[in-house]
Order: sequence, then C-alpha cells, then structure tokens
Amino acid sequence: MKVIISLFLILINLLLVDKGGIKSAFAEKDKNSLMDVNTTGLEKNESQYKWGNDPFLVPKNMRHKGQEGALRINGMVLNGIIYKSGGGVAIINNKIIKKGDIVSGKKLVEILKDRVILSDGDEKIELMVESFSSNP
Repeated sequence: MKVIISLFLILINLLLVDKGGIKSAFAEKDKNSLMDVNTTGLEKNESQYKWGNDPFLVPKNMRHKGQEGALRINGMVLNGIIYKSGGGVAIINNKIIKKGDIVSGKKLVEILKDRVILSDGDEKIELMVESFSSNP
C-alpha cells in the first residue's frame, strides 16, 4: 500500500512540475503546418539534398505557352505548390517562395491551386505547374 501511495505522489509531483509541458508539446505539434517551416536552413544546405533527376523539371523540348499559363518564363520554373485556402507556398526554381517574396525581379502576388501570379508592377505573369498544363 505504501508503494502505491508513493508512486501516486511521485506521479502527482511530476504533473505539477511539468506545468503543461506535455500538453503544450502536443498542442504545438497540431498548430504547425508545412507552410510554417523555416526555410532558411533548407536553402543554405540545398546542395546536400540534391540527387539524380528532378521529377518536377520541365523537359527541354517543352515549348513556351506565352505569358499566360506558361511553364517557363525568363528562366523561372514553377516546380510545385503547397496550397491551402487563403495562402500557400510555391517552389520556383527549386526555392520555397511565399506571397510577397521577390524571385528574378518579380513579386509573387498570388498562389492558386494550379498556378502562381507574379508581377513586376506593369506586367502580370502566370506560371503553371507542368502537370496542370496542356501540351501545345
């Protein structure tokens, strides 16, 4: 009986000392999403993660489709999109870009499910992910 009481007191002591650490650790895990990832470390060490062929790379024989819905404009390629309602991140030229960031002198103004819209002030450019575009 003394052993059970001792274990019970130790358990209560641990819970009081923890002050929500276990609960807050689980709550923190649920709050974060892939879009909240700090990308600076990934970009600095990107050479460590490169291997073989890039499955998102547009084939060299793929023609441009013009300014609207293009696969590649001014050397910019939309490699992928992580989209959620009201926001998201885009992967342009293998770099993670958020709304408002500048890439190749163009500002990323909108991220949609299948494309991104960039602007340099005068001109708006749409880049599409290859799998969403139709071949010319």
